[in-house]
Amino acid sequence: IRTDIYRLAADDMEGRESGTEGEVRAAHYIKERMQEIGLQPVFGTDYFQWFPIPGEWVWGEENNLVVAGHAFEHEIDFFSIPGSASTRMKAGYVYTGDATTASADPAHALALDKISGKYFVMEYHPPSPAEGEGRIGAREWMASLLQFAREGKAAGIVFVNTRPDRDDPRIDFRNMPGSIGFPMIFAYGHVFEYMMQHPGEYIDLSVNLYREELQ
Repeated sequence: IRTDIYRLAADDMEGRESGTEGEVRAAHYIKERMQEIGLQPVFGTDYFQWFPIPGEWVWGEENNLVVAGHAFEHEIDFFSIPGSASTRMKAGYVYTGDATTASADPAHALALDKISGKYFVMEYHPPSPAEGEGRIGAREWMASLLQFAREGKAAGIVFVNTRPDRDDPRIDFRNMPGSIGFPMIFAYGHVFEYMMQHPGEYIDLSVNLYREELQ
């Protein structure tokens, strides 16, 4: 067993992550070991069970953001968040502020009826251990936020970050429970400033995301 563990943990196995050459090497090693000890395949004559799995998120050609008639560029001014719905939506927007400054509830600052049919723009500051006890975890915070957006029938979410002490996050919702039924992006500081300079205007957003399938 020690030999098998060391072999599967070897550097050339690349962590055995799905879709990598290391995963293929590990699978064939296990197959060979099963044959050596006389185990028979469960699926006919094949030791492998083949099925598709979701691969990496891929950004399509139509990821566009226009605010008050001004176009911003994907991957430079903003990015579409992996896990977001692929769609196009034009709607007004409302700024909710920092959702974690006063409460574990990310929706504490805004009533549901204020976001109906609109993008709500909010600071991305999920709770961290350094911010003290009594906070909900980042995953619970995200789930609560998405539930708030669904209940309020929001057009989508625009995350921003105006705090210099926090990095712009690569948010990823792919492992969140349930379906994300609306578009979500992360916009950099200068985009947020432009939004605040043009209150009452509209966001015209196209999100185009898909996932590769791995075998």
